[in-house]
Amino acid sequence: MKKINSTETSFELWRLIGRVNHVILLRRQRELKQHHIPVRQLHVLVTIRDLGPMATLSAVAQRVERELNVISMQTAIMEKDGLIKRIRNTPKSNLLKIGVNGERFGYY
Repeated sequence: MKKINSTETSFELWRLIGRVNHVILLRRQRELKQHHIPVRQLHVLVTIRDLGPMATLSAVAQRVERELNVISMQTAIMEKDGLIKRIRNTPKSNLLKIGVNGERFGYY
C-alpha cells in the first residue's frame, strides 16, 4: 500500500481551492459586468451594509482586509459614482452609508 505524503496532499488541496476560487471569481465578474461594478466594490458595498449605518472606513478596511488608504480611495470613487454617501458628523469622522443607488444591484 502506498503511503500518502501529507505535504503533497496539502499542496494539492490548496491548489484545488485556488482553482475553485478563481473560477468562482471569474463567474462573479461576468455577473457583475452587466451592472458595471467590480467585485471589490461589491465586496465593500456588502461590508458597509453588514456593518450598518455607522460603518467607518477603518471598520470596512479591517473587514475586507485592505489598507485604510485603499478603502478611502475606493469609497471616494464609489461616492462619485453614486453608490454610497460618505457622511461626516465631525471633522475626524468618516462614517459611511449606502446611497439610494445601492439597491439597483439586487444583492441586498
